[in-house]
Amino acid sequence: MSHRFISTKRGNVSLHLLPTTKYYNAYLTVSIVNSGEINEQMYSLLGRLLWTAGGAGLSESAKRERLCQLYGASCTYNIEQKGSNQILSYTIKVLQPSDSEVESSLSREALKLLSEMIIRPSGLNCFDSERLREEVDGLRYAVNQEAHDPSSLLKSRCLSYIGYESQSADNGKDGEEAPWTIEEHHIYEAYEKAIRLPMHIHIVGNVLPSHYTDDVLSWFTPPSPAVQEQGDAILMPSANNIASGSSISSENCIPSASSTPYAPLSSGKEHSLMIEHGNFNQCKLNITYMTHVSYGSPAYAALFVFHKLFAAGPMSRLNRELRRRNQLVYQVMSELDRFRRLMHINTGTTVGNMSDILSIIDRELEQIAAGKLDAAEITQAIDGVLHFMKVGIDLPEQEIDIHLDQCLTGTTMDTADFLANITAVTADDIVQIALNLEKAVTWVLFPNETLDRSGKGA
Repeated sequence: MSHRFISTKRGNVSLHLLPTTKYYNAYLTVSIVNSGEINEQMYSLLGRLLWTAGGAGLSESAKRERLCQLYGASCTYNIEQKGSNQILSYTIKVLQPSDSEVESSLSREALKLLSEMIIRPSGLNCFDSERLREEVDGLRYAVNQEAHDPSSLLKSRCLSYIGYESQSADNGKDGEEAPWTIEEHHIYEAYEKAIRLPMHIHIVGNVLPSHYTDDVLSWFTPPSPAVQEQGDAILMPSANNIASGSSISSENCIPSASSTPYAPLSSGKEHSLMIEHGNFNQCKLNITYMTHVSYGSPAYAALFVFHKLFAAGPMSRLNRELRRRNQLVYQVMSELDRFRRLMHINTGTTVGNMSDILSIIDRELEQIAAGKLDAAEITQAIDGVLHFMKVGIDLPEQEIDIHLDQCLTGTTMDTADFLANITAVTADDIVQIALNLEKAVTWVLFPNETLDRSGKGA
């Protein structure tokens, strides 16, 4: 499947072409990979600026007009985290060219539009100052929302403790909100770095490589950087201080996460239970496990089946025991962080239920590790993973996403390989995943309310 891409690289730009007449539309995606070279918030701001402002001399209305000229093409923007990589992606979907021999096509025009949105003349004022301030306000709002969401806060706390530094996980001193200063020349400096980061351009459609390679690579090759002048400063509260501006304070965290070193948690480190108090509506819990399973490794498929059986979805053991049988929670959320080799389990409950919930989670994991599995639940878990994968097996977006994963990890596993590995998972494979699972940290957010006599509290 994804190994059918024809790849060419020039400098920091890689072009990946998948010639096919299978789809009615052609799919074009530009993905820029930030591996820590640029501050995460600054990178998010750049993504918003490039998306909303169009390009140099390309206003929002002009961009919409260009899309209309491409016969109803749709254009989307996305930013996501894959391990330590922050991926900024722009996608345009256009009608397939009727003849791959034709050099002038909607696909080429769409790629040219994307290049004009991303690659612009260097120098001060390539971003409108008013637009800059609008996008800073938008980013401030987004950071504020995340900092006050207990689930996001819990995950950030756990990642920070393990060693993946998270800007929203730490707190400032005494709850004071010191502004984060963004100067315009810092934005331009970050932009000059961004367009020189690894850039992957994927084209899925009825195309001939000879009609695209040279032009597309030249369109997206960054120009020589220019020396920037200083502009006006824009003040914005940092995620750290937004978090500390709420009711959460480092004095209420036992022990303090800031006392842990920012280095990946080594195997065998003793599991920690972290308790924190704040103005929350209910008790919130996040458990982070180290899976020790790398993307595309022989145990990768078994990890997905284990995850489905243990925690993911309404038919998992944790949902059965915690929600349906004991009615301790409304739902259990679980996430595989494939690139960091982590698994997160998140739920909410009343204070008095927390001890029972932790005991049940440990008990169910121990039973799986002891081999207490039946054939029916294994089959159900395998079928669940297969169904999830097969729903999108023919989607070009999945072709592109999997190939990008291959580029990031250096693996060759595609969807067909993964499906074959899923069907071959055995009970012993699942047991081995459970045995190797290592609980790294349990983080509990308690509401600032006095317990009643029953101990149930909020």
